[in-house]
Amino acid sequence: MKPIRLNTIGKVVWFFLIVIVIVIALFVISLFKKDKPKQNDLEPTHESEKIIDYTASKNYTFDFSNGEITKNITIKESGSYKLVGTDDDYKIIIDSPSSVIKIILSNFHSSVIDNLIYVKNAHEIIIELEDGTENTIILNSPNETELTTTILKTKANLNFVGTGKLAVETDGNFAEAKNVNFKDATLELNNVKNGFKIDGDLVIESGNFYIKASEDAVNSKGNVKVENGLFVIRAGNAITNDGLFMINKGKVFIASPNEIKKPNADSLQKTLLLNFKEATKKMLFVNENGAFINVYIGELEYQHILYSDEFKTNELILYESGKVSGEEKYGMYKVEEAEGGKELTCETITGSKFEIKDIVNIYDDVVKK
Repeated sequence: MKPIRLNTIGKVVWFFLIVIVIVIALFVISLFKKDKPKQNDLEPTHESEKIIDYTASKNYTFDFSNGEITKNITIKESGSYKLVGTDDDYKIIIDSPSSVIKIILSNFHSSVIDNLIYVKNAHEIIIELEDGTENTIILNSPNETELTTTILKTKANLNFVGTGKLAVETDGNFAEAKNVNFKDATLELNNVKNGFKIDGDLVIESGNFYIKASEDAVNSKGNVKVENGLFVIRAGNAITNDGLFMINKGKVFIASPNEIKKPNADSLQKTLLLNFKEATKKMLFVNENGAFINVYIGELEYQHILYSDEFKTNELILYESGKVSGEEKYGMYKVEEAEGGKELTCETITGSKFEIKDIVNIYDDVVKK
């Protein structure tokens, strides 16, 4: 029997040591992978996932004025995407789970027959109206069967920011989203079928928000809150929502042929809610402390009026007809000079939280001649 040499024993020992090190390394790697599983970008966004926001660091520009864009644009990563020029029926498709996507409109003009922005997957969509720009979207459905076309369609949160302006005309709908937040921008939905369909809340922080709709202006499953700014609606159905309707500050004017939802009594700002018995063309003046603060040029189909402003006194008087001069916007006048016509009276409803003289009553009075 041959004796075992020392160098042979050393080789065996080293072999086992190497095997032990490899096993330990594999064990550590497996623990690391368990703690940080690989993400699949094709999976939908979950609340526990990290939200990716490159809107401040990754910037792209799509200029439709140079003729280089000849097909639909698909966005697959977080970032800011500026649209410039005139878009002849191209679509923006967003498919980027867990991402924040900013679309910047910079003197952008689009004439489409289908969705302009279709979001397959994203966490949040920001529409920025670039400062000093005027943007337009016109949608003309080729036939009546496509009147349900929606210009901006998403299940993500939708934010409007910037101090620019967007004017929209469509025989379909404007936007569907999860929650909608509006700040600083000017949005004019001049003639639409439906304005907003929202699964959650609509919050107006500031800016100018105008909707003229043949059917629903705002249809929300959550709350509708006006914190400040100008909020004007002229629609068949002004606000249909399952939650609260709150007006805390700003100027709100709503006209409709149908009943207008009463703001919640906890609203911080008082509101006039007037129901005219006769749907006749009216010029409605609001007189505060001897000065006309607002004039509304009525239309035949609008029998119900909501007006909320920062009233400085409870001594308000309403007039019908008269003379006015000044800048007209959304059917309302910024009064330069006015002369009241016939004073309106009303039926007083008892039990209301607010009362303004015995001429009109916050929320509940019916104005009549």
